[in-house]
Amino acid sequence: MLGEGTRTRREVRLWQERGASFSGHERDKLWLRDGTGGWADVSGLSGLDSASDGRSWAWLDLEHDGDLDAVLVSANSPRVQVFENRQRARPFVAVRAPVGGRIELTSGGTTQVHQVPLGEGFAAQNSRTRLLALPEAGLLRLQRGAEVFEVAVSSGDHVVLDLTGPPRRTTW
Repeated sequence: MLGEGTRTRREVRLWQERGASFSGHERDKLWLRDGTGGWADVSGLSGLDSASDGRSWAWLDLEHDGDLDAVLVSANSPRVQVFENRQRARPFVAVRAPVGGRIELTSGGTTQVHQVPLGEGFAAQNSRTRLLALPEAGLLRLQRGAEVFEVAVSSGDHVVLDLTGPPRRTTW
């Protein structure tokens, strides 16, 4: 029985190396909210329309420049692809919160609410550091269990508020 499973895994690996696809060579998709309640397919425009059998995306700020970069994990070759976001970053605040942490940022008359999940997507875990657009000065409210922290932030600040331990404010 064990030998049969090993043989099957070897056959699948050879099948993948020959260019076979579990998904019929479908290109990966990236959807963007269009501001009217709908979605727009920006896969080709973004460059994220890889022909690999993509299984999961993870979003993180690799260069600490305020924009989200993407990492794609695929079932076949290439296994890992990194896509660097080269857009010029807008003013932002970066918040590193523990899993389950609730983040609220009120700025410019609107409130953004984020929750840090344990896992996202198929076999993915995004960064616990959340990037939030900051058009003007605002109030950042962070909740960790029963503890609530409020911090004033200014437009143009590129700061990291780390709540994984004792709260602290650092500049990138």
